[in-house]
Amino acid sequence: MSIPDLSDLLDRALGRLLWQYRNRSTETNVEKLVRVAVGQIEPLRDNLVALIEERTIETAVGAQLDQWGSVLALPRGGRDDDSYRIALRARLAVYLSNGTAEQIITVVRLLVGDVVVEVRDRHPAMFSVQYERETPTTDSERRVLVDQLEAAAAAGVAVELVEAPDIFFGFFGDPDALGFDEGELSYKLTP
Repeated sequence: MSIPDLSDLLDRALGRLLWQYRNRSTETNVEKLVRVAVGQIEPLRDNLVALIEERTIETAVGAQLDQWGSVLALPRGGRDDDSYRIALRARLAVYLSNGTAEQIITVVRLLVGDVVVEVRDRHPAMFSVQYERETPTTDSERRVLVDQLEAAAAAGVAVELVEAPDIFFGFFGDPDALGFDEGELSYKLTP
């Protein structure tokens, strides 16, 4: 959310005076009245800007994040502010999702990090999501990831989630793959 810059409020108010009341050698009563009125508005403006900035998902902390959690039906569950903020952003992305591949990729990246994600359609009514990650996800991370992806998918569409380590087993044709006895296998996170 972009908050308009109102730091020059007094100058703008004085600039809107009629020409008769501007640029005089002495300050007119109208200018004094404008200065008093704007002087009363500026602290209110500062408080409103602070209120808006402290309540966005990106800048909220503590109880303000908990309010976002109650709106998005996502309890904190012992998470710190940073990890809770990521989960809230992902939940918001899920709520706004229509099940497109781009939206699914966004949800995965919000929950797992900035990773390479591939989405492939598998018929009938299924898609496969595969990503590479340096460290494997924990059981709780997997549960959250699977739940969020199933919620983000279109109704009646199944999700197959595959996590591949960055040092993976592969064949000679793939220059990034390791050999038979060196690489790890990827594994499905969904049943």
